[in-house]
Amino acid sequence: MIASGGTGGHVFPAIGVAHQWQEKQPEDEIVFAGGGVLTNRYLNGIPWRRFEVPCGRGTLRGIPGIIRGFRAALKLLRLEKPDLVVGFGSYYTFPLLLAARWLKIPIVLHEANGFPGKVNRLMSRFATVTALHLPSARRFMKGDVREVGMPLRKGFQKGVLSKKEARERLGLLPDRLTLLVFGGSQGAAALNRIIEEVLLQPVSFQLIHLTGDVETADRIDARCRQLGIPAYVRSFDHGMNVLLEATDVALSRSGASTLAELVEYEIPAIFVPYPFAVDDHQTKNAAAIVEVEGGRMIPESHLTVGRLLRTINEVAEKKSAMGSALSRLKTLSRSTDLCGVIEELLFYRNRGHRDERSRCTLSCAKDPR
Repeated sequence: MIASGGTGGHVFPAIGVAHQWQEKQPEDEIVFAGGGVLTNRYLNGIPWRRFEVPCGRGTLRGIPGIIRGFRAALKLLRLEKPDLVVGFGSYYTFPLLLAARWLKIPIVLHEANGFPGKVNRLMSRFATVTALHLPSARRFMKGDVREVGMPLRKGFQKGVLSKKEARERLGLLPDRLTLLVFGGSQGAAALNRIIEEVLLQPVSFQLIHLTGDVETADRIDARCRQLGIPAYVRSFDHGMNVLLEATDVALSRSGASTLAELVEYEIPAIFVPYPFAVDDHQTKNAAAIVEVEGGRMIPESHLTVGRLLRTINEVAEKKSAMGSALSRLKTLSRSTDLCGVIEELLFYRNRGHRDERSRCTLSCAKDPR
């Protein structure tokens, strides 16, 4: 069972693990549970059954809400009888993880951010394994903690298309600097506004822009046509992998899934962290990439047309070196993956080696000696 919230930062790695696990073990059943999964557009076409647990951030503020969510989760777990629950963070996963602990079902957690969320921090002491994408989260976790590569969705692999092929699909020029602007799964009004202001100036790049809403997309697209700027502007696009293949430089928020995809495609980025993110985790995420010279960061409060244009030019000049830095980071992050951790755990559980034996095996796997 995969327990996830409905936003891209939680559901993208969950989908990635589901795709990878289905390829490894096609006879196994995968059940999605959590908040927002029944109507989530990223889960369209995925053939796994999905369940909704009526417990979110608002209802968790009171004991009655926790009790309702816990009871619903107990009912669901007793119905499905999962061998394992894998939690990807968010308030929606809390009742499922709590109920799994109550029923003695093993828990694996995945934390994508440099500063872990409250639910994962609380539940890590009860998890068989906690898997981290960024090492800076380790000091906040309890129990057995391992660093893994970020699970990516099926088809998200650099080199499936060439830049030329990807740009042809999008109606863009093959040899012009290409800027991708997107705010993650929720869009970003601040990025939309600054690009509209930038387009009042002469620019040398062509544009790929996902706005999050149709009205803004239509307005920016019309402006690009008026100025003769090659552009692919949409409110939303399921073919994000094609957009990434076509990109030279990105302007984006810094959610964990966004970072992982930019690293996979070795795209240097200008990060504008969402200023109201819980625990300011997007700033911490962006700092991890800036530290290895894979991007730049501009706080939203300092985002101006002049500063953005200067930074775009700087990153464009250094994009080759920055791409190499991201390539090295990608290689390091692929030393192990979450599916491998799950596979080890289930292997020993299914053979009667539970609890201490599983933890010992997973700990020993860190050091082959």
